[in-house]
Amino acid sequence: RESTERPPLDLTQLAKDAVSSLSIAAHDRGITIAGPTAGLPVVVDGSRAPMLRLFTSLISNAVEHATHAVMVDVVASGHTAEIRVGDDGPGFPPDMRERAFERFASSRAGGQGGTKTRHYGLGLALVAEVAARHQGDVRVEPTEPGTGAVIVVTLPLSTLK
Repeated sequence: RESTERPPLDLTQLAKDAVSSLSIAAHDRGITIAGPTAGLPVVVDGSRAPMLRLFTSLISNAVEHATHAVMVDVVASGHTAEIRVGDDGPGFPPDMRERAFERFASSRAGGQGGTKTRHYGLGLALVAEVAARHQGDVRVEPTEPGTGAVIVVTLPLSTLK
């Protein structure tokens, strides 16, 4: 849903809130979530609920693919906020890097009997939509195969004082 109000939001605090809410479930899977590393506020104009969902989707996706660790960071550079979420899993298959943010795109098998969980490929599509509605974008940062994945969301810093 579109919200006309976009008050200043501290992305660093939102990242901390998302990490806190997902840490126990990650720990139960043997995954640690670290970050954000700096405590400095990084402020954008945005809607809290969708931005918190963006963090939750990014971190949950990383936890699903991680071997041992997920890293979350938020930094400001020039007029831009940068959210970085990485994991130490297998990384994106080359054919998925371009399609990762499309609806229903998924490299995971699942849902065909057994105990596998069905994956619908909507989490990263939601991330892309929230970023776009906040005048931002999202990309998969190139990494060497087998060295994990890093997803980067860029958003304009707040213009409100």
